[in-house]
Amino acid sequence: VGSYFLGQQQLQMGAAAEAVEALEKSEELATFCDMGVIANLSAAYLSAARCQTGDRTAALSGFDRALRKARKMRDPLGEGEIHRQRALATCGGSAEEREAAWADFAAAETIFERIEARPYLARTLRDHGDALLAAGRTDEARPYLLRSLGLFDAMAITDEADRVRAGLAAVG
Repeated sequence: VGSYFLGQQQLQMGAAAEAVEALEKSEELATFCDMGVIANLSAAYLSAARCQTGDRTAALSGFDRALRKARKMRDPLGEGEIHRQRALATCGGSAEEREAAWADFAAAETIFERIEARPYLARTLRDHGDALLAAGRTDEARPYLLRSLGLFDAMAITDEADRVRAGLAAVG
């Protein structure tokens, strides 16, 4: 579990190569210890890290496998997070990949809404809004960012709320 969180944080900080090493170890240990959910999430984050290091083809098929396993294990939180990670990995790609990313963001949002995972929903809404901004779709991004901000404020997650406010201020 420690390797999983280390890899997840390294990925979030942009240290994808380091994340690959930690997540490979996490997946191996979680599989050995029969921790299916952690092994599967490790595999999904490993796919995200590999996308960032340029190994896109293998990484995208890794997301597909992880998504199938999450559904088989009836792990909706993991399923939503895999959709979110795949969307983040593909939203800057080709037009076809961007369309798939918007669908992945929407799928994650639906899942997190259904299971009432508000912190995950708020992050996904923020990420969706940020991706739309990066694609030059400011008017479409604003509702996602505003809803994200409302959730972060309601949960008193001030650092995340401040981050969203800064993004909103930058676009007017």
